[in-house]
Amino acid sequence: MSRQPTFTSIIHLRDFVDAITDDPTRENAPNYVEIQTDLNIFEEDGFHDPNIATDPIRTRIHTYLTQEQRELYLPGAFFYADGRFFTALSMNGTLEISTQTLSLMRQYDQHLPEQWCPMVTVIGFVPPCTDNSLDPSEPRHFTIETSVYDASKAAPAHFSVVCFLEGTKRWRKVKTPASGALLTVTAKIAGRTRDTNLLALRVLDLAYLPRPAPLVWPGPIYIYSFEETTHIGPCQRSCKPV
Repeated sequence: MSRQPTFTSIIHLRDFVDAITDDPTRENAPNYVEIQTDLNIFEEDGFHDPNIATDPIRTRIHTYLTQEQRELYLPGAFFYADGRFFTALSMNGTLEISTQTLSLMRQYDQHLPEQWCPMVTVIGFVPPCTDNSLDPSEPRHFTIETSVYDASKAAPAHFSVVCFLEGTKRWRKVKTPASGALLTVTAKIAGRTRDTNLLALRVLDLAYLPRPAPLVWPGPIYIYSFEETTHIGPCQRSCKPV
């Protein structure tokens, strides 16, 4: 039996705090907090797809803050964050982003230009038949399926994103990745898809990775023992699976 590999997906965002609460995924851990923000998505000149909605995406940022640090992230405060992320649907079917921070700060001198935020890097596989862009006037697109470790549940979190290729000179001759390909994609969040409610990404860069060898669980383990027998001789070897 093979096991699905897990990868690391990274998000870089900058936005305003809407609310800050104790982290609901951790009990009796007052210094662990959840920062909530409706991540703003801005439409871009030269890139448009009618299937992409650009309404804000609810984002939950899980991090560790001392009481003094927590007072810096009151509602309305501007912040920068980098962290591992995955997407999921809320109880009412709304797409949400969950982030475990690697860094969180109010300000810094060097950062990504505003036009590149929010940005993500995703590693995953291309499933079968993902390019449904039949209209040549619409950007080509493909889906990436991935799985990341969710520390709050101590289990993998599976999710998919839809990657769009611009019709610019840079991407015009680039073939749409074939099903089964393992890719790393750096992209800007463009919104969410209206039909499938998945995170929509405008590809900035992509690279093919070698497929990992399948992880196979071991089969039955055999223990050899020697038993006395009156039919064959003083002892014989027996093999029993455990």
